[in-house]
Amino acid sequence: MAGDDRNPVGTMSRRWSRFAADHPLLRVAVVIAAWAAGFSVAFGVEMFDEYQAVRGHPTEQAEVLSVAEVETGWFECGKGGGDRVVVGWRVADPADGMPREFVGSPSCDDSVEVGERHPVVRVAEGDDYDVYVDPVTSSGDVRRWAAIGAGAGAALAAAYLLAAALLSRLLSSLLDRFWPKGSGRRRLSR
Repeated sequence: MAGDDRNPVGTMSRRWSRFAADHPLLRVAVVIAAWAAGFSVAFGVEMFDEYQAVRGHPTEQAEVLSVAEVETGWFECGKGGGDRVVVGWRVADPADGMPREFVGSPSCDDSVEVGERHPVVRVAEGDDYDVYVDPVTSSGDVRRWAAIGAGAGAALAAAYLLAAALLSRLLSSLLDRFWPKGSGRRRLSR
């Protein structure tokens, strides 16, 4: 129609509506793809938040423990004046066999196993300090994992859309072949 020629956006919208009505699986795939994309974005945001928490920690020097030469030792942590968390550790240096010590006010410890990397120590608030190792060590790690999550979500979304389109086209072809004169079945005009 002339109105359709003057309004290509409206024409495409109506064609998409008819196509979606003829291919209900595609609508389901769009929902799943949107969920996958949202999950990847949420994963990236969570990783960024973790990095922000680690970066703002007053004991960034604990990242020294990310070196591969750490053999044995333990973390020690405590709380200094104000809100500053004081972290210390002792590790054996395999180069000269002498221990290197970085000691705060100890109130807890966690073993370091041979060959493991323990880059960041964080201390929970409260009287009983719980120490754990955060795997996020740098903004590069966060960007890398966020990119992996976003890429995986985008790939998953594209795969769902493609699979749904192919499956919907296949089902339509089968219906056209085995049910050519179906009663009331809507068909997209070509």
